Amino acid sequence: MDDTTKRPLSVEEIERLISVIDLSTAVGIRNATMILIMVFTGAKVGELVGKEGGGAVVRGGIRIDDYDRVSGTITLRRPKDDGERVIPIPMRIQQYLLIWLDARPSVPESDLLFVTGRGTRIQNRYVRRMISEYGRAAGIDRDVRPSLLRRTYAQGVLRESGDLHVLKEALGHRHLASSIRYLDDQEGAG
Repeated sequence: MDDTTKRPLSVEEIERLISVIDLSTAVGIRNATMILIMVFTGAKVGELVGKEGGGAVVRGGIRIDDYDRVSGTITLRRPKDDGERVIPIPMRIQQYLLIWLDARPSVPESDLLFVTGRGTRIQNRYVRRMISEYGRAAGIDRDVRPSLLRRTYAQGVLRESGDLHVLKEALGHRHLASSIRYLDDQEGAG
């Protein structure tokens, strides 16, 4: 991985990424909210929209009730084992989230927070493609992927805490070794 791939997104790049999204549509609000949640919580795609397990069972994925308006937190669940972490989300992202909740199609059969216009689960490949396309439209000089959004979050946690154990918990890693790879990014961050 070269240095530009490892470098987290800057505040200006995040703003450019969101600025290319048409926020006058429900899809635009949904997509902006998903991207912002990924940047500010380190959510993986499976934690965001879930993965289909055996049959039609969806594992992981943020549910409507996972957003706690009182505490300003969101619960993220790993699709593999349903391990969870509760992450505070900035007020700006909560505002996007509230707008999305008002625009979200009413589908009694799904409690997933992020759904399509027909109320079905959003596919993981859609999220990956959507992020990449917005990155290109924003003129960001590298491929914007979910892993880059997670890396951006990780760098913010490391910058603020300076503690690898805090990062381990924030990313939901089981082993400290999984978090160590973010340390070498610190040299290029700033």
